[in-house]
Amino acid sequence: MPGPAGSGNDDWTAADGATGTYVVADGVGSARHGGWSARFVVERLPALLASTGDPTDPELVAAFLRALSGDLRVRAGNRLGGIGTTVVAAVVRGDTATIAHVGDSRAYLSRAGRLARLTTDHALGESLVATGILDAGAAARLPGRSRLTQHIGMAGRVEPAVRTVELLPSDRLLMCSDGLTAVVDDATIATVLASVPAGEPSRCCDALLAAAAARGLVDDTTVLVIG
Repeated sequence: MPGPAGSGNDDWTAADGATGTYVVADGVGSARHGGWSARFVVERLPALLASTGDPTDPELVAAFLRALSGDLRVRAGNRLGGIGTTVVAAVVRGDTATIAHVGDSRAYLSRAGRLARLTTDHALGESLVATGILDAGAAARLPGRSRLTQHIGMAGRVEPAVRTVELLPSDRLLMCSDGLTAVVDDATIATVLASVPAGEPSRCCDALLAAAAARGLVDDTTVLVIG
């Protein structure tokens, strides 16, 4: 869902149930070519994952994302300085999901009515909390707290966060850009994911987008629900 009128849409997504590969990318807001960057990643990452015998290998997924970051900078040419995107990806095989992200696009797990966040934002505020420099309250008041510390296309080495999650049959995964989490709290997300019957992910997406719209969109909003 595009953000405020006239803002364009810098979110891109890919979903392939046959291969269990799902990707959400959100072009960095300050980058002139953020949307181009997000599309670049979404179009290439699934093919990279499909090219290997084990796309659930965390080290391999991280290596692919680092390679994409460098490749984006090379392909950008004269766009350099105006590029950048977040990404969150899931590779689901049987009862296992490999979750990878760079930036502040997120993944959540809904299980038995409870919501668990699977990613930690690569942003200044959360980074300071994670290292114990600030508590959550102080970080919430910090100017520039949402400034990204990691994104695809950044100068220097990107350090993707990758984890493996064991899934139960009734579990549901959510991947989203920060347009959703900027305006919809975790309690509302949990309620939506728990209230829609299994096997109807499109209804979950519609309900989450409606919740974001009702609270006043501040950015492009993309949601992808699995299960």
